Amino acid sequence: MLAKVTFLSCITMSDFTFSGYELACFVTHSGLSRSAGHILSQCANLAATTSEYFIHKPHRLIAAETGYSQSTVVRAFREAVNKGILSVEIVIGDHRERRANLYRFTPSFLAFAQQAKNALIESKLKISSAATKVKAVLAKTLALFNFLSTPPCQNDTPSPCQDDVAIKNKKSQVKKTKRSVSGGAGTTRLKKLTSWIAEAKAKADNLRLSKKRAQKHEFKQKVEAAARKYAYLKN
Repeated sequence: MLAKVTFLSCITMSDFTFSGYELACFVTHSGLSRSAGHILSQCANLAATTSEYFIHKPHRLIAAETGYSQSTVVRAFREAVNKGILSVEIVIGDHRERRANLYRFTPSFLAFAQQAKNALIESKLKISSAATKVKAVLAKTLALFNFLSTPPCQNDTPSPCQDDVAIKNKKSQVKKTKRSVSGGAGTTRLKKLTSWIAEAKAKADNLRLSKKRAQKHEFKQKVEAAARKYAYLKN
């Protein structure tokens, strides 16, 4: 079963392939509260363009994009982390300044999403099919998993969902930043994150380029077909 630790330890991110639309659907039906599901589903489109399925964006920007308050966004990410849907890492800049947290969809959640995707295919359903049928299949799949009851973070990191705004007590902020750096496994350096973001942008650009080429090829075929039809009718 996918909930077994021995199975999850063998999972790599390359085992999963989801579109943003698919990932958003599975997030919505993962047992999150309504607001958290809505916020995370909108972030899923960005995560699906990355090989690591990560989200790296300040809470205030996510709040502006989703229409929720910043405090609601913070609670949404905290809920997802506590339920094992997301993992979180503290991002430290070159000058030891705090950056936006790095969130990743956990292997256990992605395993659920993959199983849910397979279950829909076996049921001859699509995500765009009748909502009641899709919900029933996803609920049945979700019941097989215990990722919501597993520890959300495998690393001894500081409190994961601190706000991205400036902390009033500057001395306290410096102390927390130092603890984050010493944590090692729970921190991510900015250079490493920059390479991930560049990879995600390149992947998104390649996808847009391939779609553009496909549309151009389709348009060319239509024009050629119309020209042949016109020549035939003229003769």
